[in-house]
Amino acid sequence: MLAAKQNRNDAYHAQQAAEKILLSLLTSEGIRAERHDSHRLDVLRDLLPDENPFKERFRSLTFLTIYATTYRYPKDAGRMPARAEKDDLDFAMKAVGEILAEVAVHFGVMLADSDKVPATISAAPRK
Repeated sequence: MLAAKQNRNDAYHAQQAAEKILLSLLTSEGIRAERHDSHRLDVLRDLLPDENPFKERFRSLTFLTIYATTYRYPKDAGRMPARAEKDDLDFAMKAVGEILAEVAVHFGVMLADSDKVPATISAAPRK
């Protein structure tokens, strides 16, 4: 909806979705990410073991990292950074959506359910 309205926060929310999916995968692996790395999609991805089938799928999404903070706030001169390129954002939103759907299936999560309904599977995904 944000992208359709050309809202500059659209890429931020795509980044946040990718970050939260990566954090859920890391949790299933028993890996704790350092707080200072929480927005760094490349660092989070690299923490996943190679056996995790989602690891490589995040490689093309790491460009979203810059939208976590840099593009949300005015620059020193007060102007706002440019929005994400439409083609890049469209690709990222489609890829993140597909990964989210597959991760939800793996963990047995119904995305439309209440957040009080737990996942039915906690084991890490494997190739």
